Amino acid sequence: MSARPARRTAHRVPLRASLAVAALAGAAAAGLGLAGVFAPLDRAAYDQAATRLPAPAGPSPVVIVAIDEPSFQEIGLPWPWPRSLHARLIEALRGAGASAVALDILFADPSDPAEDAALAAALGPDVTLGCDEARIETPQGVLTQRVTPAPSLAGRGARCGEVGLPLDPDGALRRLPGGAGAFAAQALPGAAPVPPPGALIDMSRPPGALPRVSVYQALDAGRMLPPELLRGRVALVGFDLRAGTGTAEAGPDRFRSAWTARGAGLASSMSMATGAPTFGTPEGGQAISVMAALARRVGTPFRSGGQFTASKYPDAQAAYESSSTIIPTVLSGVNFVLHAAGWQEGGLALGFEKLILDADQLGFMDVYARGIDISENGQAMEAFRTNPHGEHFLGNGHTLQNFETAFARSTEADNNSFEQWTDEGSLTSAQRANA
Repeated sequence: MSARPARRTAHRVPLRASLAVAALAGAAAAGLGLAGVFAPLDRAAYDQAATRLPAPAGPSPVVIVAIDEPSFQEIGLPWPWPRSLHARLIEALRGAGASAVALDILFADPSDPAEDAALAAALGPDVTLGCDEARIETPQGVLTQRVTPAPSLAGRGARCGEVGLPLDPDGALRRLPGGAGAFAAQALPGAAPVPPPGALIDMSRPPGALPRVSVYQALDAGRMLPPELLRGRVALVGFDLRAGTGTAEAGPDRFRSAWTARGAGLASSMSMATGAPTFGTPEGGQAISVMAALARRVGTPFRSGGQFTASKYPDAQAAYESSSTIIPTVLSGVNFVLHAAGWQEGGLALGFEKLILDADQLGFMDVYARGIDISENGQAMEAFRTNPHGEHFLGNGHTLQNFETAFARSTEADNNSFEQWTDEGSLTSAQRANA
C-alpha cells in the first residue's frame, strides 16, 4: 500500500490581483500574437492536434482516381495522354454512377483538333477542370496571368477551379484556397459551405484513408471495380506524384502537411559570429540524445542524425564533424537516419569521396550497434582454458578460427607503415576513396 502524498497548502490570491495579472497576460499575448510571435507555435499545435482528431463518420464523398504507374503500364502510352482518353474516362466514371468528375489537370494548350473535340464532347456541368494563376516576377513588379482551359474546351458547361495551394511560411500545406473559385468548391458544389480564405484543412483522415483506384481500373469500372464504389461520389482525377511520367509532376510529394511536418525539423548549432550552421558540435549530439529519449517516452519512431559536416572537402574537419554526429546517433538509438553518407558543405553538396568514406564508417557503426558478443565463442573462453600460461594467443586454435571476422576491417583506411604508404603513392583518404 503506497503512502498518500502530502496535501499541498493552498495560497489564496486576491481577486483584484488575479484580474490584474490576467489582464496583463492577455495584453501581452495579444501583442505577441499580432507580432506573429506565436505563429510557429500555432502551426506546431495544429500539426499535433489535426492528426489526432477523430475522422468524420460515414463514407468519404470523394474517390481518388490516380494517374499512377500501374495505369501507365496498362495503358501503354506516355504522358500527356490523348484527350480522347480523358473523354473515355469521364464517360466511364459517369457510367459507374459518379455524381461529378473533377480533373486536377491543366488543359491550357490546344492539342490535336480531333482529340480536343472528343474531350469537349464529354464535358458537362458535372465536370470540373483545373485552372491556375501564373505569377511572373519582373523588375517592374509581379505579373499575374490566369491559366484556363483551351478555348476549344470552353462553352461546354464544365466548371473551372483554382488548383493552386497556399503554403504556410514554413513551406507546409495546411490551408485551403478560399473563395468560390477554388477547385474544391467547384468540384463539391453545395456539399459544404465555401471555406473562407485561410481555412485550415481537415487532416483527421490519415494518408491512404480515402478510397482510391487507378485510371486503368476506372476505364473498365464495370469489370474491375465494385458497383457501389463510385456511386454518388465525386471522382477526383489527379497525379500520383510517384508515377514516372517524365514530367515536372513526377517525384515525391512536394508539400509537407500536418502528417509529414509533425515532429519534423533540423536541430543545428550555429556560428554566433556569422550565423552559419555548424555541425559535429557537442550541443548537436546532446540534442540528438535528448530528442531520441523524448521520442521513446511518447512511443514514436525518431529520425535524426547522420554524418554531417560543413566542410567542402572530405578532410579532417569532415571526419571529425561526421564522427561527432554519427556516434551520438547510434548511441541514442535513432530509428531512421536519412543523411547517413555523403553530406558535405552543410547539405548543399553531395561528395562522392565522402559518400565512400561515410559508407565505410557505417560498416563500423553496424558492428558497434550489435553490442558485445558474450557467447562462449565471443568471449574466447576456450582459448583462455587451453592457452599455455605466459604465451600469446596468436597461434591458438580459437584465434585461427576467428581471426578473419574478429575485428571490423575498413576498406578505405591505410594501416601500413609510413614507408609502405610512401612507396604506394602517399594517397590521402579522398584519393583512396576515388581510386
